[in-house]
Amino acid sequence: MRSEDLKRLNEILNKLALDNFFEDYKELKDFYEYLAARYHFDLKTHTVDPSTGNIILLKDQDKIYS
Repeated sequence: MRSEDLKRLNEILNKLALDNFFEDYKELKDFYEYLAARYHFDLKTHTVDPSTGNIILLKDQDKIYS
């Protein structure tokens, strides 16, 4: 993952942790959709590790709620 994308993801996560506003959740969701399109992965089965930028498989796919 490009460093600017990882930096932006962490900025959104930090803002969400501080503010906890609904708008921040939408921004996070929209950014994850952007990342999925850019890096060609399915959000239903994969996510991004914000500490490393690696695309990782979700472990318990039966408990994924959209």
